[in-house]
Amino acid sequence: MLTDLKTGKCLIVDDSEENLATISRLMKKFDFSSIVLARSGEEALAILQNERNSMVWDLILMDISMPGMGGIDASARIKSDEELRDIPIIILTGHAVEEFLSPAFEVGVNDYLSRPIRKIELLARVKAALRLKHAINRRKQTISDLRDTLNNIKTLKGLLPICANCKKIRDDSGYWQQVESYVQSHTQASFSESICPDCQQELAAGEIHHHS
Repeated sequence: MLTDLKTGKCLIVDDSEENLATISRLMKKFDFSSIVLARSGEEALAILQNERNSMVWDLILMDISMPGMGGIDASARIKSDEELRDIPIIILTGHAVEEFLSPAFEVGVNDYLSRPIRKIELLARVKAALRLKHAINRRKQTISDLRDTLNNIKTLKGLLPICANCKKIRDDSGYWQQVESYVQSHTQASFSESICPDCQQELAAGEIHHHS
């Protein structure tokens, strides 16, 4: 079963210490469990590999242009990883034109922010990304809960040794149990008292015979 849904981590990737400080300060307005900083695409991937679970991470803010592995290549690696692909990625770029943004969206980046970053725009786009991520987390939690429920349902199958006289059932350990006890221990069914029509007729006939 997945853990209870909680606010996850935010990963900020930028080779500029000034940018990291500015963005991380703005991100503190959100209730992230922690804000993690990386100074290159390679470092970002290493951090994510140490906690390779998209439920842990709520958001990645990724500079598009960095020495070594750039933001688009790093995003492509993240989005191709089944355990990480659901983490929203917002690309940070100083060139908000199609020739720069198109490759980013092709690899699965969710949104972008133009530099210089405006506070109001940053907060709006982060809120939208978090709404998406929390919806994905809820969906995953629901699927996990359903799988757990299905795994917990025990099914009766095969031949059941049943006594022809008392109708007890022999379990796998060789013990004889009442039918009700066996069914309750092997399924999620419960019993309620009732009388079938045939028994009702027999009981009624018995009462008539008793009083005659």
